[in-house]
This record gives sequence, structure tokens and C-alpha cells, in this order.
Amino acid sequence: HTGSLLSYTQQINGSWINGQNAGGSRNNVSFPENPKFWLRVRMQSEVYLTLMQRPRDKIGSSNNSSRTLQHGTSNHTTGTAIGLHIWKVKNRHFNLQKTILTTPVVGTSSHSYDRQLQLRCELSPGYHLLIPSTFLRDIEGDFLLRVLSSGPITLSEVSSNKPLEQESEDKMPGVWETLEFKGQWKKSNRNAGGSRNFPSYHLNPRFSFRVSTNTEVVKITLRQHNQENACHAIGFHVYLVLVDGSLPLFSQEPCASCVPHSHTLEVCKICHLAPGQYVVVPSTYLPDQECKFSIFISTKTERKPIKSEETLGQILKEVSVISLMK
Repeated sequence: HTGSLLSYTQQINGSWINGQNAGGSRNNVSFPENPKFWLRVRMQSEVYLTLMQRPRDKIGSSNNSSRTLQHGTSNHTTGTAIGLHIWKVKNRHFNLQKTILTTPVVGTSSHSYDRQLQLRCELSPGYHLLIPSTFLRDIEGDFLLRVLSSGPITLSEVSSNKPLEQESEDKMPGVWETLEFKGQWKKSNRNAGGSRNFPSYHLNPRFSFRVSTNTEVVKITLRQHNQENACHAIGFHVYLVLVDGSLPLFSQEPCASCVPHSHTLEVCKICHLAPGQYVVVPSTYLPDQECKFSIFISTKTERKPIKSEETLGQILKEVSVISLMK
């Protein structure tokens, strides 16, 4: 520690969710599935990072993710063994698999059962990739990632929701048309149902939209109206409304999903849907989390270019007549 004043602070909440992003340590091939965060450092800075396990409430608790350790005569209960690794990348467009095979700029030497772990380091300006992990895969838990720095920093979650095809929406031919819905998860309205892991999921708000026959692609964006450092984990599922009503909506498997739920202001999904009537169901990961939100449903309709059938007629021959006055 150089004695520099760590006057810049950023923090963000996160979760490891079984079957979605609980990838385990670097010993596991599923390590890239773990939550990932961007730390942008504006100038050469001394940085102090803490990864703190947060106790889960009864709704979100996981029976297989607790362990009690003996320290002398006192008991110390922790969630699970956790670790944190940091890589420097040139920019936000990078190869994740190649990056994690390189040596981290800094990281924990081993996963620890301590409720909180710390890293202190000197970081150069640019983007840094932060990956917190549990030692074993498929272990659930909640955490708080906090960064203190002597220089300006920005901490945000890496969006894990990629379109079905690695194709830029701007390169897709056609015209975008956008429909906006506003909503709110509120306990008093009994519509803050949480994710599909909970029996209250069906209480969540739902919004209907139609996909026409000439629609090529649908982009769905969910944006929560919250401060970036107080984001809930959000996501959504899309269901097809069956014409004959033979199967209840929530008895079906979603035809498109934006999961795992992410602690970020906005998540989106580009998907290809067959013509028909659909319902999108946005949710927070845990029930009873309150927040206002907006949903944007953008459909891209194919518009064939207008071809000109006009042809040139006979070439006009310009004749210049010069009159001479005598």
C-alpha cells in the first residue's frame, strides 16, 4: 500500500445461479459461464478490490452451498469457497476463451471459505475483465463486488445475452419498428414473482405482441429504471400463445429466453420468431424485488428495394445553329 487516498468507489451485486452462471473455478471447462464485470481504469491507479458473500434469504437460500468451519473454539459459517481473477484486455471486443487461458494480472492464489476476500494491486489505464467464481461448479450464492481506487473507475456487468446469430442488427436488411411498454414489479400489486425457479413466477407482468408474416427478426429489450449500483438481476422469457388454448401459457417451454438474469440496467435478445401471437414475461431473479421498467419490442420487416423500370430513350443530338447577320 503506497498510502494513496482511495477516493473513488464502485460496487455491484451479483449471483451465481445453478444451471445458468455457476461455472466454478478455472479447473472447470464451465469457468467462462461465471458472472463477468468490466472495470475501466482511467489512469494509473492503486486499486483495492473486495469480494463479499451475501447471506441468502429463505427464498433464495441453497442447502448445498453452506459450510461451517472451526476456528479455535468459535464457529465461522461461510457460503462457499470463492475466488476472484482479473485480466487486462485491449478493448471490450475480445476472445474470452483465449483471454482466460493467459495469466491474470492479479488473482487469488486459491479459493477461500472466508466470507470476504481482498485483492490490492496497481492497474494501468484501460479495460479489465473481472471474474468472481466459486471453487465448485453449480454452487449458488450472492455476492457484493466492491472496488476502491486512487483514480477514476467505472464498474459494470458484462452482458451475457448474445443474439442467436453473430450478426449486427444494422447489417440486417429491412426497417425497424418499435413498440414500448412500461411496467413495474411491486409487492403490493402481487406481481413481483421472481424467476421461473419460484412458484410465484406466474404473477409477473406480461405483455402481448404479434409477429407478422413478413417480419424477419425481433429484438426485445428490458430496461430497469434503477441506479447502476443498485440493479436487480433481470431477464425475460417469450411464450407463444396457442390459438386453440390446448396448453396453459406457463406449462410450455419458452420459445426465446434472455437468461441468466443479469445485474445490469438493460438486457436484450435478438431472436427469430415464427408468425403468431406472443407474450413476453419480464422478471427479477428473486421474488418481491420492486422496480419500474420498460420493454421495447422492435420488429424488423423486410422491405424489398424499389427497382426503377425507366429506360433511356433515343439519344438526343444537340445541334448548334449559328446565325450570321450580314
